[in-house]
Amino acid sequence: MPYTSQDAKASTMMQEFTYTPLRSAQSTRLIKILPGEAISSIKCRIFEINLHDLPISGYTALSYCWGSASKTEPITLNQYPFRVTENLYAALQVLRGSHNTDLFWIDAICINQSDLEERSAQVQNMKKIYEQASRVVIWLGAGSAEIMMAMRFIEKIWGFWNSLAAAHGNDKAVLLDISVKEASILFDSREGVVDFRPLEGLALLLLRPWFERVWIVQEATTLGNDKIVLCGNAVVCWDALIIATEVITHLMWRPELQGFFANVQPIDNQSLRRLFNLEKQRQYKTPVFSLLQILAKYRFFKATDPRDKIYALRGLAADLSKDELVPNYSLPPPVAFALAAQHFIIQKRTFESLGFCDFSRRDLSQPSWVPDWSSPSLRHPLAKRQIHDSCAEDHLVYGAATLTVPSDSERQWNCTVRDELVLIVAGFQVDTVSRVVNFDVLDACVAEDGCSIAQGFSEGPAIYGLNIPESDLYRGSSEPLKTAYSRTLVADVMKSGNVRSRGYAITLDYWNRVRNYMQPPADHKFRKEWGSLLFSTTKRSLFWSHDGYLGLGPTDVKPGDRVCIFFGGEVLYLLRSIGGTSHFIGECYVHGLMDGEAYALLDGGSHTVEHFVIE
Repeated sequence: MPYTSQDAKASTMMQEFTYTPLRSAQSTRLIKILPGEAISSIKCRIFEINLHDLPISGYTALSYCWGSASKTEPITLNQYPFRVTENLYAALQVLRGSHNTDLFWIDAICINQSDLEERSAQVQNMKKIYEQASRVVIWLGAGSAEIMMAMRFIEKIWGFWNSLAAAHGNDKAVLLDISVKEASILFDSREGVVDFRPLEGLALLLLRPWFERVWIVQEATTLGNDKIVLCGNAVVCWDALIIATEVITHLMWRPELQGFFANVQPIDNQSLRRLFNLEKQRQYKTPVFSLLQILAKYRFFKATDPRDKIYALRGLAADLSKDELVPNYSLPPPVAFALAAQHFIIQKRTFESLGFCDFSRRDLSQPSWVPDWSSPSLRHPLAKRQIHDSCAEDHLVYGAATLTVPSDSERQWNCTVRDELVLIVAGFQVDTVSRVVNFDVLDACVAEDGCSIAQGFSEGPAIYGLNIPESDLYRGSSEPLKTAYSRTLVADVMKSGNVRSRGYAITLDYWNRVRNYMQPPADHKFRKEWGSLLFSTTKRSLFWSHDGYLGLGPTDVKPGDRVCIFFGGEVLYLLRSIGGTSHFIGECYVHGLMDGEAYALLDGGSHTVEHFVIE
């Protein structure tokens, strides 16, 4: 029988689509979704472009969640079979119907994901790809009845906001100060009862997996293009989502409207923080934060590939050149994390990254001094800068070993990395942990019988073998021991607004009576103390040292751990000998030794300089 065109088509359909290598580092691919009926299979055409020579019509970049790689649907690329995840397939179906004249950039299709070299090169271009897109479509997944109500409600608030802005200008304070009557109209109140279903839908919308992806920080914060949010067939602009969420949140917190929202559950705080952090990031026209600051800010965002916790954010860093920490998917995640840690410590000459290490949660295949960004700790690093969330090099909160010394001094910053796995740091041992008080505010919140924050003092020095009466002075600062304890619990720091200050003590007698730390106190003074307590004590333990110093360290701290100074470090650090090698346990606050006082131990000759070898 003769070989027919139908035979050729059948042969084509039996083969999988194969990529042609890109011609240059500045090349990428776009797809065109071909027209088709709603129930017909998805067919696309894919072709290469140069990022310096874009199509006149522009292109749309899709921001979405891949979904489960084990659940896929077939499409065709240039008439060859190709498989995409169920969530992407659903997005393609909607995009085919509503945006069928557009060209699209979609990472799962436009990047050859099995070619690690191409994948690494394309990830370096991701920021440019999203910046140069004429539009970014944010796909949140299939709709539901509640979420469709929420999308309509967002549009309603957006229209209401724009009408107020036309009348009063863009003064947010005026726009948010609407009356109860206006709120009743806005929220479709019937006899004083709010129809809260759209609010429930908005809360569910903000819990969609897209809002947890680390890649969205780059995809959703680019400037100069339109951004639309697509959920099912419902569409709103990105600004509408931001404004609607801000309006609702503000109104629900207004005291005079508390009764109005009595039957409405507030939106999850984590959801709000993620959304508003994205919008805040979008305000910066050029990168202003360091890579470590960016990693810290978005460390709880998720990535399917652990390496993307770094690679997805590097394009937003102000202190990173294009040749530093270049994406390389041939490296195992522990090696990628180790190279990042080495970059911070050696190239940037800072130990701040050590604050993100968590000894008990780390991947055991990586060194103890390397933060595992795929499993971030709930414990905040000790505060290092006086201005919270500042991109400026402002004054340090602590200066345990940051004194300026002659360049030839043995007390100079001296740090190297051997074989990409071993950290060698100059410093000296100050003391040894003697006793540990295991308390944790978060654990206490769920304990049936509660937990006193003051137990480490009230059960006191006597049981730790120190035999110091409450009225005696603390050896590290010559102040009453009770005062020293009260300052240690908050690491001696209070934050007012964005500014941190030292010399802060909590009201120990008040907190000794508290059993539920999840509930913020009504009194403004104690509410401030509450915030400082949560920040300082979450996932930390109090310890007493052999020489009678009080400290705060990670919950992993144990008797026998070494309390050390690293030259150039703002705080003190805990090391533990395991099998003849030193392992990094975490940062620590030691009351009375945070401002260079430990140097007197060297001057007195009782301590000597060491080179700690940390694995």
